[in-house]
Amino acid sequence: MVLLRTLCGWGAIRIAAELVNKGIAQISHTTVHRLFRKYRLPTRTYHPRGKSNGIHYRRYRKRAPNLLWHVDLAGPFQLIDQPVYVLVVVDDYSRFSLTIEVIEARETQVVTTIWERLVAQYGTPKEILTDNGTTFASVWTTERHQFEEFCASHDVIHTLAAPYYPESKGKVEALIKTIKRECLNHLDCSTISSATLQRELARFSDYYNLHRLHGGLGYDVPSGSYCNVRLTPTLRAVPQLAAIELPHSPIPEETPHVNQHFIHRQTALVHV
Repeated sequence: MVLLRTLCGWGAIRIAAELVNKGIAQISHTTVHRLFRKYRLPTRTYHPRGKSNGIHYRRYRKRAPNLLWHVDLAGPFQLIDQPVYVLVVVDDYSRFSLTIEVIEARETQVVTTIWERLVAQYGTPKEILTDNGTTFASVWTTERHQFEEFCASHDVIHTLAAPYYPESKGKVEALIKTIKRECLNHLDCSTISSATLQRELARFSDYYNLHRLHGGLGYDVPSGSYCNVRLTPTLRAVPQLAAIELPHSPIPEETPHVNQHFIHRQTALVHV
């Protein structure tokens, strides 16, 4: 538990859920909190602004996968040779990370090229949510933006988040915070190339989708809600623990290639 707190930064509720899920220990989060106090580990974690201010809010979630995708750009991040951005696309219903991808510029054409690939792989969403940045929306003109035309050509509704209100696209914002906290903060970006960063992000994306329990899903994995896939639970899939000998944890299963055919096959099993 100390290892999970210090290396992964997990809170007591997550640690308790992960240990139960991995078949390691049946333990409550209050017991984990007592251990934190015993070893003088920090126990406070961040909370959504609405809750911290005493404002009642209700968690919003679509009723099925691919009804709404959240899109955002993080960065810039200065690498050894150039600054880059990270494009993040997440499914609203399942929190499944559709891509976490390094790009060199915030140009609309770069994003739409990646978008075409995502549509071919996962299918076309009914709606997408973005911010009001120049990659997605016009600022100084009333003419139709290139990204709006792209969405219209695919019969996708493009919704813009409310300005100065990041909570309206909270799911992708939360994923970006998780990427920074559990992946980027463990890298020295100033010494690596974009190819190395992309490999690390792809590795993290597989872990996030298939192994990392999500509190917003009742501590299920995103792949369980998105494509009905739940691999054998193991702590050895956690990137920070991969190099540590964990005798009670099996070797992670091979990551499946998720595409439209795979999704249809897996979801069909639910109705058999």
